[in-house]
Amino acid sequence: MDRELGHKLIDSLYNSGNLSLKECGDKRDKLNELKEDQIEIFLTSLPNAEHFLPEIIYQISQIKEAEEVKLKMDRELGHKYINILYRKRYLTLEDVSEKTDELNRLKQSQIEDFLESLPGLSEGFLYELTVKHEEDNRRKVREESLNNKLTFGENLSLSILTPVLLFFLFSFFAWYVSESFSTYPNQGKIFDFSVTWWVWIIYLFFCYLIQKRFYKRRVNGKYFENYLRITLYHLSTNITIVAIIIFWLIIRLQYGDGEASQIAKSSRDGFIFYTFFIVFLAPTISWLIYYLVIKKGPALTKVIKDSRKIKDEKNQVVKRSEVIKQIKEAKELLDLGVLTQAEYDELIKKLKPIILNN
Repeated sequence: MDRELGHKLIDSLYNSGNLSLKECGDKRDKLNELKEDQIEIFLTSLPNAEHFLPEIIYQISQIKEAEEVKLKMDRELGHKYINILYRKRYLTLEDVSEKTDELNRLKQSQIEDFLESLPGLSEGFLYELTVKHEEDNRRKVREESLNNKLTFGENLSLSILTPVLLFFLFSFFAWYVSESFSTYPNQGKIFDFSVTWWVWIIYLFFCYLIQKRFYKRRVNGKYFENYLRITLYHLSTNITIVAIIIFWLIIRLQYGDGEASQIAKSSRDGFIFYTFFIVFLAPTISWLIYYLVIKKGPALTKVIKDSRKIKDEKNQVVKRSEVIKQIKEAKELLDLGVLTQAEYDELIKKLKPIILNN
């Protein structure tokens, strides 16, 4: 972990209300004084750091990845330029090999000067080639984005329907296993875990693989841009999946003709309606919270941030007035001979920075 990550974490903790303005300044000063091997321990000790670190680390990795992509694109432009110079006989084959090796060793900030130093073609041609190269790259990025990006509706449908459909498929498989290997009276019971446990482990593993693949395609969307939204989305999705499966099992019991159905079947009017309401109440509340976080989250964060700043400013004013009062009292004690001049000067030395900083 480096200092850049540390400063970003401190900013996030201050904006979320986990650190006051004074604490923020103190933590920055301490961070700047630490050695590299001490930074990780310091950052993990900050309040609620575990909730913000994964997101910040991901953001920094995305920036670095973008920089690496930019470097790769700039080098591709350099290779194109060198090939054009070779075709126009401004460079020999030996020159091409030397220039290519030199280009591959350069940092991103050095590539532009290197290309301008090559012989033969005008700056205008290099500019046109650069513009065309950037347009080609933007087109590639757009095409990749369209191919890989899922809409929120597609994400939601696939995230819920895929595990549910897999559950139906594995239910049939578990029924077959139970029918073949379970002893009476557990034959045909899909949740006879003594023989079907491995079927459901495979089911959970498949669900994990599918959700992991969807996550890679949705992670950059605006609905998944921070830790809270990602957590609420997964929580709401899983609750909805569980609710659908439970409701399906209840319907199966209510309208089935097996032994379990005969025992558990309800004769109450509107039983399915009330069951639907109760089962899907939790998913509805969860999705409502998720919606409010997306729509009202930024405004709420701004209100909390502004109120925190106002509180910090009031605290600073109160603290400053208290310090001035202490100095006046100390002056009176000095005049009465209770304090010595050295003690008074030492007190002033301690309190003066507080007044000046506020």
